[in-house]
Amino acid sequence: MRINTTTKTYLIYYFNGELDSIIERLRKRKNQKFTDDYYCTLNSIQMRPAMSTNKTDTADLTALRAVTLADMSLTSKRYYNRYSGLKKDIKKQLKNYNQEELTLLKAALGIGCTQAEAIQAASFSTYKAKQKINEILNEFDDIIRGVFYESE
Repeated sequence: MRINTTTKTYLIYYFNGELDSIIERLRKRKNQKFTDDYYCTLNSIQMRPAMSTNKTDTADLTALRAVTLADMSLTSKRYYNRYSGLKKDIKKQLKNYNQEELTLLKAALGIGCTQAEAIQAASFSTYKAKQKINEILNEFDDIIRGVFYESE
């Protein structure tokens, strides 16, 4: 069984609504605009000397700050796109399962009832139910890994 623990974590986040709050927080951070005060380096304390990046051997700290803020903004947008894409992919995949399979999945994640209770209520045998749970988790593992590792 090759299920990644983050797969279960993201599925739990999806079912308990925490994924929505993560996406909302990332949306706010993505849309954040930086005022001129963010670019000002007059009052900053340098822990290490600024490295020169041009031919004049002078360091432009404001330009360095601007590049850093642009990088932060781009990173926020990437995270937002990944998590919103993850939610869409999970929702799309969940439509492929019937109610009995969803109950088995939720029980495997510790949501609702225990796994033993869900297997007893299912029309599958114990072996077939565990096999089905592993199959479903493997499919979600592939989806989640695809979302987070495709662009790296």
